[in-house]
Amino acid sequence: MGEDLGAPPGKPPELSHVLTAARGLWELVSVETHRHAWARTMDVWLARARRIPHPAVEWQAQFLDASQRYFELERDLLLTGERSVAHLAFRRLDGHGANSAT
Repeated sequence: MGEDLGAPPGKPPELSHVLTAARGLWELVSVETHRHAWARTMDVWLARARRIPHPAVEWQAQFLDASQRYFELERDLLLTGERSVAHLAFRRLDGHGANSAT
């Protein structure tokens, strides 16, 4: 979908792209942001990663360090609003499952 709409590979889809792809097939029912919940999740993952003993194998140590930096960066982006996480609920327009959001 993203490539068809000109989005760079590996970039998460923008809401406008998702809505364009859903047009005629799905009706957007709700959008809820969960960035603060994900920031708390990043804090928990970071705390767990910091409790792991420093690995003796160099590539494992590099992976652990990179993971900790990722969790910190992701948390900070979520808390500042530079990144968000959203839950989108859709309803099919073809009559199947019309009473439940998916």
